[in-house]
Amino acid sequence: MVEYYELKRVTITPPEDGEFRLVTAAVIDCGLCGRMIDGMGGPGHGAVCVPCAEAVINGTAIGAIVWDKENES
Repeated sequence: MVEYYELKRVTITPPEDGEFRLVTAAVIDCGLCGRMIDGMGGPGHGAVCVPCAEAVINGTAIGAIVWDKENES
């Protein structure tokens, strides 16, 4: 099943005195090469882009990726 989303413009009024607003837009990037995967969403910890995933799956990334087990969270 394919889903489609409609983009609609949103008008945001400036904050009034004493009003606090927090607005974020997380970006998901590849954990291996840093390429942006998605512009809205997140946090996406451990996300991998398609080209990097293909390189890992077919074995061409052997020796290029160094896992840091000590600082893994």
